[in-house]
Amino acid sequence: MTKPPNHQDFEDLNRELAGISGNRAARFLLRGENSAADGENKRRSRDHAKQTQLDLLMMNPVFADAYRAAQRTADDIQDLLNERRAQLAENIERLESVVEDLEDGTIKLADGRAVFRDEQGRLVDGDKNALTPAEIASITDPGGVADYAPYGQAKDALKTARKRHGTYDDYQDRIDDARKRLKDPPDKDAVEDVQKDLDDLKRELEKEMTLSSSFSESSEPTARPDPKTATLDFTDSKPTS
Repeated sequence: MTKPPNHQDFEDLNRELAGISGNRAARFLLRGENSAADGENKRRSRDHAKQTQLDLLMMNPVFADAYRAAQRTADDIQDLLNERRAQLAENIERLESVVEDLEDGTIKLADGRAVFRDEQGRLVDGDKNALTPAEIASITDPGGVADYAPYGQAKDALKTARKRHGTYDDYQDRIDDARKRLKDPPDKDAVEDVQKDLDDLKRELEKEMTLSSSFSESSEPTARPDPKTATLDFTDSKPTS
């Protein structure tokens, strides 16, 4: 009579319950190690097959030129994106400093909220919520209240800069997808499709960089801003070559 597949496991379990040493754990560990090794071997085999197929395709000079052109475009976009990410990180740091300086340069309530005067002359907090009569009465130096406009401009620019992280993550995903499609490996038509997608992405990134350079995003004042008289420029700062 044929024993069921799990018969050995059942016998090992009974021996362990009876206090007799069994080899169930060792067999499971070995089984897991073998499975992991098999998976790695299969992955290497697939990668080798893909590389062999790609090597054969690269013997065609027309395909090879198109393939290398797509790779160069992906590299160029990655360089642009890396540069833009570095600029964005610097811009966010500067804007955070500006916002903090503007908050420190005005009157604060007992709960720590900064107080500003809006365009209508109302006293508001950093979120532009009007203060209550009790909060207004607690202010002993109304002349120390700064205008809201510079603070609001800096705060909005900081919010916009932080949102760009999501946009750049999307760009990175598209670059990674293009590289993956090039590794599959593709035929010449597929390579041309990748090239088209990369060209579109490069134009989008360059357009975004142009727009953001003219949009209020960052510029650290050369001195600590005076919240009462500050007129700040938040255009992108570009590194000089």
